[in-house]
Amino acid sequence: MVKTLGFQVAVLFIVLLISGLVAGVLRTISRRRVRLISLSLCGFFCLISFVGVVWLFVNLPNNDVPLESIMTTVCVVMIPLALQLPVAVLGIPRIIVTMAGHRLQKKNGKLFNWLRSIANFLLAGGCLMGVAIVGLITDGVVRGRNEIDVRNVVIDSPRVPSGFNGYKIVQFSDMHLGGWGQDTTFVSRLVDSINSQRADVIVFTGDLVTRESTEMLPFLKVLSRLKAKDGVYSVLGNHDYGIYRKWDNRVEEEQNLALLKSWERQIGWKMLNNSNAVIKNNGDSIILIGVENWGEPPFSQHGRLVEASALNGVRTLSDNNFKVLLSHNPEHWRQEVVRISNIDLTLSGHTHAMQVAIGKGKHKFSPATMKYHDWGGLYESKKDSLVHKLYVNRGVGEVGLPARIMDATPEITVLTLKKTN
Repeated sequence: MVKTLGFQVAVLFIVLLISGLVAGVLRTISRRRVRLISLSLCGFFCLISFVGVVWLFVNLPNNDVPLESIMTTVCVVMIPLALQLPVAVLGIPRIIVTMAGHRLQKKNGKLFNWLRSIANFLLAGGCLMGVAIVGLITDGVVRGRNEIDVRNVVIDSPRVPSGFNGYKIVQFSDMHLGGWGQDTTFVSRLVDSINSQRADVIVFTGDLVTRESTEMLPFLKVLSRLKAKDGVYSVLGNHDYGIYRKWDNRVEEEQNLALLKSWERQIGWKMLNNSNAVIKNNGDSIILIGVENWGEPPFSQHGRLVEASALNGVRTLSDNNFKVLLSHNPEHWRQEVVRISNIDLTLSGHTHAMQVAIGKGKHKFSPATMKYHDWGGLYESKKDSLVHKLYVNRGVGEVGLPARIMDATPEITVLTLKKTN
């Protein structure tokens, strides 16, 4: 309780500090009418952010508040802050020069004019940066979160069985259905797009919901339309366990998870909860393994790779079968999968690319690099003659800000297996 209150106070202080700095910058404007209009706008933006933050703090613990309302409020808070922050930071030199202006001008007029020019240049840059950031967020809300990106990836390996050469796996991840409320429009388009890929098998790598399983209810019929020759397989993500909702007791929490599992079975998905399935094609077979969420501290680790890989009681982590692992968190690949197994391909999600990304392929960047070593796309790790591959899907839903900015649009990944010599 003390930590939560301290965080709330800190956030409110930051909002007020940013607005105070902007107000200080605007007070240096010489024209009175322009100054008054600018300060009035600053006060209006400050009020919006302040009220929005207070509303979030009051309502975040309230389980009855719809998730889409929370995400909308986050957006309302973020846009004014995104506009003001660059102005506040890059406007500080303007405040300093103005405060020291009279004395400095008397001592060295040329130096004063030079410093004032630099300060004005920085302030103009801050204003342009603020407008650009707001534009990017707005684009991410209006276009980015609704634009589906289909990515084709070839997974080549001499270990691919001949019968699976050209076999097509379609992956999607991180639906976070609560962010769409009752509106099934986007999810319906997503299902149609996935089905149009004519997958041999469809896999979902976790985080179907954000807070609780009832978020699934409006989408059951839509999601049941997903079809593939060898079925639809899924695993659990960290959000699927209901850990981001306050439950009255442990029984309610367990019932929530049981409901999610029941509904996934109802729509025809096959859940791999620390288990596996043998998929056969043209006389050959591969093993599809799925682990429950492999969490990092302080979250618990439900994933049991050794248990999940056992086939008829026999460990298969190092046998000659071509193996595909579904594991929500990509950190699992680097920390355990590569170390103890010869699993050929791991499919993950979880990162969302922090919903902001620039570029594609090798030339890409995201704030996610600050937290995740492997945050989006295809990665390889070579160990002796064995090549481990990981693909991290950016996901299709959002947590927090309802936006996907620049190249972090919702992703469907089409992975085609290719046998090499």
